[in-house]
Amino acid sequence: MKIPDNEFERMFKKLLIASVVVCSFAVNGFSQVPKTKRYPKVSFAKVSQSKVDTIQFKATVKSIYKCPPCPEGAQCKPCIGDHVMVTDGNSDREFLVFTHQLSLFKVDSSYQFLVRFRSKFHRADNIELVSVLQ
Repeated sequence: MKIPDNEFERMFKKLLIASVVVCSFAVNGFSQVPKTKRYPKVSFAKVSQSKVDTIQFKATVKSIYKCPPCPEGAQCKPCIGDHVMVTDGNSDREFLVFTHQLSLFKVDSSYQFLVRFRSKFHRADNIELVSVLQ
C-alpha cells in the first residue's frame, strides 16, 4: 500500500510538530530552578515552642563539640553526637544543634540557622541542622 505524497507530508509535519512540543516540554521541565520553600523565622526564645518541624532562627555559637574518635576494637562509651551549642546572648537559654558540618562555625559568631526537629517530643533537645543561611 502506497501513501500519497501529500498524505505523507501531512503525517511528517504532524510528527515533527509533536516531537518539537514534547522536546520543548522536556527541556523546560528539566531546566526550571526549583522554588525554595520559605520556612518560618522564629525568635530564639520561641524555638522550642514552634509547631512546625523546620524553622529558621538567629543565634550565636557558644561552643563546638566533636565526638572523640574511638579506636578500632575498643569499647568506647556512646557519644551524644557532634553539635554546636547556641545562645541568643541575652538569656541563659541554650540549645544544641546537631551537625556533622562543624567546620562551618566559629565560637562567638552569629548565624542564621535552618533547622528541623528530629522528634515531636523533647523538641529543644532534638534540633538538627539543615543549613546555615546567609
